[in-house]
Amino acid sequence: MKWETLPPLRKDINVFPATLGGRQVFVISDPLGLLPEPYVLPGEHAPLLRLFDGKHSIRDLQLEMMHAQGNRLVMREEAERFVVEMEERFLLDTEKYRRALERAVEEYSLLPSR
Repeated sequence: MKWETLPPLRKDINVFPATLGGRQVFVISDPLGLLPEPYVLPGEHAPLLRLFDGKHSIRDLQLEMMHAQGNRLVMREEAERFVVEMEERFLLDTEKYRRALERAVEEYSLLPSR
């Protein structure tokens, strides 16, 4: 894992509650379009988002995941997979997100009409 400290959640995404199939979920959308489709986060994972502030550790995430899942043992690898999933969707303010944003701005600026 490349982080001990969790990267911050992007400040320019939208997170709103919804009900899907009778379950409480949170829908995350990206007005910049780096995330092509909204990401549906299970309601029990919503408290995890507050940990992505650049100050909490992967261990903090692991413990919060255990608490959210009824104190079921959560291995560090599971917490790391959640972070990777968030980064792959460009939801975290990381170098990967900044490079994708830079590419999107370049592509947009090259369009003949905007």
